[in-house]
Amino acid sequence: MEIQFPRWAGAKPGACVLVAILLLFTVPVCGVQASSFSGDQTIAVYVDGRRLHTDVPPTLVSGRTLVPLRVIFEVLGARVDWKPENREVTAVKGDTSVTLLVGNRLARVNQQVLELDVAPVVLKGRTLVPVRFVSASLGAQVEWDGRTRRVTITSAAQPAQPQPGTGEADSLEVHFIDVGQGESILVKTPGGKVMLVDAGDAEAGEVVARYLKNQGVKKIDVFVASHADTDHLGGVGAIFKDFSVNVCYDTGFPHPSTVYEKFLDLIEDEGTQYRFAHAGNRIDLDPRLEVAIMHPTELLSDAHNNSIVLKISYGDVDILLTGDLEEEGERLLLDRGTEALAAEVLKVAHHGSTGSTSPELLDAVAPEVAVISVGAGNGYGYPAMDVMKRLLHRDILVYRTDRDGTVIIRSDGRGYTVETGQDPGGGEEPP
Repeated sequence: MEIQFPRWAGAKPGACVLVAILLLFTVPVCGVQASSFSGDQTIAVYVDGRRLHTDVPPTLVSGRTLVPLRVIFEVLGARVDWKPENREVTAVKGDTSVTLLVGNRLARVNQQVLELDVAPVVLKGRTLVPVRFVSASLGAQVEWDGRTRRVTITSAAQPAQPQPGTGEADSLEVHFIDVGQGESILVKTPGGKVMLVDAGDAEAGEVVARYLKNQGVKKIDVFVASHADTDHLGGVGAIFKDFSVNVCYDTGFPHPSTVYEKFLDLIEDEGTQYRFAHAGNRIDLDPRLEVAIMHPTELLSDAHNNSIVLKISYGDVDILLTGDLEEEGERLLLDRGTEALAAEVLKVAHHGSTGSTSPELLDAVAPEVAVISVGAGNGYGYPAMDVMKRLLHRDILVYRTDRDGTVIIRSDGRGYTVETGQDPGGGEEPP
């Protein structure tokens, strides 16, 4: 078998001979079979906290993740020169030059000739290159989560994102607590303030209280009752028993339930400040954050559509919390406009009920990550298949508390990380 090598200036003959010997015992990549390509599950690639969106999705080839070359090089700040007659691409960033050839496992970084595990390939009219090799060649750090199929790239120009468990003082943390079929969300701000949105049902109240204590919470600065359903407000007794609560936000919708009456009695008995939530107002929680009340603008006919919707903004990162909002409330929310609703992270409304999270809302928010608070084996069939299809069709990475346990979003205001309450495990090779 005759092996043709590219005529690169500066490539040492000895290196080429060594690679030739290795290639004699391998299958040339230009002969990659269709079975080598894997599209079993979406692979998400994040660069400096932002999801990489491409017309051809990241693809597994012989166990390695490949991405469209121009997108990955340019997002990492490299200048790209493509020579179609030679099927050769060269990317330059500062003093680093990286050259690859389609169908050839030899690559060059400056004057050093290297062998790739997988060669660049052409797929659906786009040239794809190994994401780990090109990122590392340009000085970026690459991490792989085999369970979620997520590649996280931190470029050399960016400070490393806060990692799960580091307790960075400047981090915003949003914990979607696994309370079974219900909802409770803990927000810890960079300035050390605490907001709790909902408290799960009566049984979950103790779970939430214990979780808060394990997180070092001593008091609650703001409690938000998104609405008065039992699976959101039933656990409030345990919260008031174990923590002092400074301010409570409520829509004021007259919900005729024992749970809601108990909530109002607790506020009065404890002398807690009570405030109505109204669209256009902001919650004064931490000067480094903006917590905007997006809904309700007016009281509607039922508790779900009166849910308090919050948008938490920290630097470049936005998180939208939607309670149990349904179609009527979504229509009013959409009146606020795409720019006001856009967010990287969306808490899916009403546990993934089919009457919520419309295509129009998803298009307006355009989230990268969606979190669904839902109980395993619940009798409602949540999350609905229609909602899951809407999310996956838009290439949104979905986390669910019934499968992932507690989901934690951490942000330094530039990017964000996602941590789940289960061991990532996976045992798969990195990309």
